[in-house]
Amino acid sequence: MAKRIIALCVFFCVLFCGCAAKRTCQKELCADFQADFTAEYNGLLFGGKLLNTRQGNTNLRFTRPQTLRDLELAYKNGEVCLRRTMAVCTADEGYLPDVSFSSVLRQILRGMADDRAQLVKADENCCVYSLQTACGSCEIKTDLSGLPKSFYLQKPKLLAQFSNASKIGEEQ
Repeated sequence: MAKRIIALCVFFCVLFCGCAAKRTCQKELCADFQADFTAEYNGLLFGGKLLNTRQGNTNLRFTRPQTLRDLELAYKNGEVCLRRTMAVCTADEGYLPDVSFSSVLRQILRGMADDRAQLVKADENCCVYSLQTACGSCEIKTDLSGLPKSFYLQKPKLLAQFSNASKIGEEQ
């Protein structure tokens, strides 16, 4: 009888400990994702959709400000292609200023893809990483699956927030 009670206690301990296991942050950030974004960069407000891959391809489609509405920037193989309605312009990425909104955003995305971000803090539903970029230290907040929630860079001042984020190939 005592053996049955001990076995039953062990069973319940294993059951409850297994169910209460804590989820932890991903070691690698998700670099293959798509999301809606809003950003403030040096006092300017931007909004739109972002698609990024670990291979270094990035597409930005702006929905705001109104003057940039429907402008698309597509980065691939060291080139950037700007599209808006019927106008298309392609240039080497090196010609863009290092401190433009899209260049700073690309530095952060490349750092994520290269696994250079270091985990700083984690709680039940958010992970905080630090990433050194050419512009300084960037704070990256993600959900537990590694999808970005926000980027914060002090100088140049950037606060980007992401919503409806999903891994590429998965439903939103």
